[in-house]
Amino acid sequence: MPTDTADAESAPVTLTLASSLRVRDISWVWHRFVARRMVTFLDGDPGDGKTQIAIDLAVRVAGGYLMPDGTSWYGLSRGAPVVYLDLERQVEIATLPRLYAAGYRSGQPVHIWPEDVALSMPNQVDKVIATVQSVGGALVIVDTLVRSADEGLKLGDYQDASRISGAWDRVARETGAAVLLINHRVKSPVGDAMSRGYGSKGGLAGVARSMLGVSIDHGDPDAEDRRYYLEVVKASYRKIPPKLAYRIVRTDVDGVDDAGVPVVVETSRVDWLPDAEVVTAGLAKRRDREASEHRETMIALRVIGDGFTGTRLDLQAALVSGGITEARAGAVQRRVAVAQRASGARNAHTWVVRDAIASGASSSGARVPDGARVPSGGDALDAVALGDLGPMVADVGSRVWPGV
Repeated sequence: MPTDTADAESAPVTLTLASSLRVRDISWVWHRFVARRMVTFLDGDPGDGKTQIAIDLAVRVAGGYLMPDGTSWYGLSRGAPVVYLDLERQVEIATLPRLYAAGYRSGQPVHIWPEDVALSMPNQVDKVIATVQSVGGALVIVDTLVRSADEGLKLGDYQDASRISGAWDRVARETGAAVLLINHRVKSPVGDAMSRGYGSKGGLAGVARSMLGVSIDHGDPDAEDRRYYLEVVKASYRKIPPKLAYRIVRTDVDGVDDAGVPVVVETSRVDWLPDAEVVTAGLAKRRDREASEHRETMIALRVIGDGFTGTRLDLQAALVSGGITEARAGAVQRRVAVAQRASGARNAHTWVVRDAIASGASSSGARVPDGARVPSGGDALDAVALGDLGPMVADVGSRVWPGV
């Protein structure tokens, strides 16, 4: 005979008609970066400033200040309570100095999780919810995520990551707070920002709906003060905002030693650079490639001069003598101009590599008429842009050009 429990398990779920629901907008703590009632992961390599960013955000929320990009939020000027869980157990020697360096003032509602109280999620989710609700927390910061997980759970495993992030998601939904989870990337140069967010897209990054990432800025790699940038790596509910550059600045705050004697404590804070250009690794690589191709084009034009006659090997040797590496000379030879088409010919002023049968040159030779003139000046480079020449090379084949 079936039990009441069995009947309850088999009973159909009462569904909700979509038309009975209302479309709701997102409420932001930091517009397009950190949302209320949601979990946001802050991911990056150790030493890239994740904690400084989290602390800077905590001070802005507690003090009611503008966000780093100048945007306002619902608690502007009046502030809102922050719950900071320093699970690294370094509150007085690390977190507190950074709070004061970021502009924290006594009396602002930043509440620190006690160092002697362990945290184990998802087992203690009810305790966390009750604690956040007791102070009316608007922002909950967890530093770091891995230290909040129950023993035995792995963030790189999709099921385990779902359990942990689901518990924090429940904290966000039931308290109305924005939950910011700090996470260290795996120490590998391979893979994109999401893949390195604790192992694979199948783990933590796979369950995340909102993820911020910090990376090194490649705009000035030799600068004395290293620059970084913050970006929205993954966003399920919003348009992605521009990347935001920053530096980590060393500074001093007043403190005390173990005997209670006043001392100056060295610490650090984040210095935002909202107007600075952000140069990602991909952009830096593309600029280096464009600069290299520009240099190769200039060398090729100089080698060609007002005319060049010879075989392909002759041209390749001349390009190498001009400063192009032997490994690149063949590619440059195929892509850069060595003959100007006769006046009135199709695509006149386009410079291409070709096989020609003229003036005694062999079918494998390349020849430029003595009267050919190479464009000069900065505008000339536009006429021989490397990326535009590939199709023209294929079009030439081994035909004799008009006027040659």
